[in-house]
Order: sequence, then C-alpha cells, then structure tokens
Amino acid sequence: MTAEPVTTPRTVEPSLRYGDCGERWGNLAAPSGAFAVGDEFTFAGEEGCRVVRRVLSFPTDPARRLVHYETAPD
Repeated sequence: MTAEPVTTPRTVEPSLRYGDCGERWGNLAAPSGAFAVGDEFTFAGEEGCRVVRRVLSFPTDPARRLVHYETAPD
C-alpha cells in the first residue's frame, strides 16, 4: 500500500484578490503558471484553505491569469 504525499497548501498574499469575492469563492489575478486547477492555498493572515477550480486568460494582460477559487472541502 502506498500513501500519497502530504503537502501543505502554500500561502499567498491577499493582494492577489481580484474583483468580486464571496464568502466561499473569489478570483485572483496571478502570474501565468502560478496556479493550476486543484492547487490548494491559504491567504496570509487568514484561516481556511481554498482550492483552484478554474484558470482563465486575463483579459488585459497575457502574462497574468484569472484564477477562480472556492473554499476547500474539509
């Protein structure tokens, strides 16, 4: 039996938040390649883990991505 590696979600700065955010979801404006679907993260100074659900092209800057996240399931 093999166990999956345990990884700690990375911490990101709240300043990456972009546009509207709800209690359980939101968006980030992040550098291209910084996030992939399924990545987990926490905001610096806040509790609660988030998971990336979509990574889209950023409309005004090809070097960035619009990252949609939701609260990670327990």
